[in-house]
Amino acid sequence: MATHKYNIEHIEKRTYLKGRFKGKYSGSIDTFKSDAKTEHYYDLVITEGEIFTTQDSIKTWPNETGFREFENSTTLQLKPPGELKVSLRYLDDTERYFKISMNELKLVNCILSKQVYTKDEVLGYIEGDVSGYILHQESVINEIESTPPHQSEIPTEPPITKAKKIITTTPPKKKHSRLTPAILLRGSLGLLILIVSILQLLRSGIHWLPLALCFIAFCMLLPFALHSLFSSVFKHALSNRWKRILYVLLPLILLAVLVIYYTSYVLKKEWIATNESLEQKKEKEIAQQKRLDSLHYYLGESKKLYEVDSIQAALAMLQKAQGFAETQDISKINAHANTIDSSVAKRFLSKKNYEQALNFYNKLIQREANQAIYLYDRALCYIKTGDRKAAVADLKIAITQGNKVAEKLYNKINPEKKRLIGYITRCCDGTESSAKGRGACSHHGGVCDWNEPVYETYREFD
Repeated sequence: MATHKYNIEHIEKRTYLKGRFKGKYSGSIDTFKSDAKTEHYYDLVITEGEIFTTQDSIKTWPNETGFREFENSTTLQLKPPGELKVSLRYLDDTERYFKISMNELKLVNCILSKQVYTKDEVLGYIEGDVSGYILHQESVINEIESTPPHQSEIPTEPPITKAKKIITTTPPKKKHSRLTPAILLRGSLGLLILIVSILQLLRSGIHWLPLALCFIAFCMLLPFALHSLFSSVFKHALSNRWKRILYVLLPLILLAVLVIYYTSYVLKKEWIATNESLEQKKEKEIAQQKRLDSLHYYLGESKKLYEVDSIQAALAMLQKAQGFAETQDISKINAHANTIDSSVAKRFLSKKNYEQALNFYNKLIQREANQAIYLYDRALCYIKTGDRKAAVADLKIAITQGNKVAEKLYNKINPEKKRLIGYITRCCDGTESSAKGRGACSHHGGVCDWNEPVYETYREFD
């Protein structure tokens, strides 16, 4: 029996790393080197930091070879902490973080920023190029000795005996098609899609989406159906040529049937919708004609009743006419209503029933706010009821419309008045002077009136 001996050799490996270092530092003042008047020296210590590097910046070297980077510039020698957080970006742009202990850390090309000085300390941020290596070992198994086996231990092969070749012939079996797993899976999916499409048709009616699903289900069920049909009924399998013909021909026939059916359905639906819209339009025209006939009838009856001096009946008919009026008919209704209300208001005004007259004039002015005659008549009602201020307001609006009668009444109930507002010194040449003592109007012919009264005009309700 052969024997083998092995030894395990541990080879030291160094994984070198270079990258960008970012961290924080602190320092205390060196009192021996510092001069309080000119400059200060600090002993800096990096407190924490992080290395940012990429996958192609990491190399593994044997122990005997060197790795010299960044040795040509050592502007500031600061030793980072031994254990640092490393942000490693891989070639596929993913990023991971590690916490490692590095040897022979070198930090060069340092930049200090955001320094904060206290009495004896300094704090800030530091950034620079960093390099170093991670020390690890790899185990290698070496075979050092091997002895061959004894001759007696070598196994011998058994002798080979020749056997006669026996050929047996069996009658050929009848060829039947077989259901493959692919056909079964396709048939199951087709059946599921068919059920879903039928449910969608029952739910939302005829639509192109469930019909398309039916077509897909038919195409998927076609191999399973043909296999079952020819195997169970005809006891014979289809040739590949006939399968290809049927697989192409039957879906095309079904697709044509579905397209014709869906097109006829859409055309029929549009025809029904067109007929319904025509019927609805005709019904709307009939309803509109009935509304106009009712409006004209009640409006005409109201005018007839007004002509025979049946005011209450005329107002009742006008109220019914308003029930059939639309936006375009409001002007007709308001014109006839103004005729009736103005007639009633004038009757109450002539009978000195000013309160009732005011109610009708309010309705008239609400419909026609700038009608001067209505404003004048309502002002008369206000005067008779003692509300001269409201009468003045109506008369002022009527005057802006050019009503001369309203202007006369306005001047009558709200005449201009004078009131004394002070005295002035009048010089003999007609000028005024504000002086009261000696020398007043000395250049204007002297003083003719020391206390000439000054008046202003006003109206009570302005």
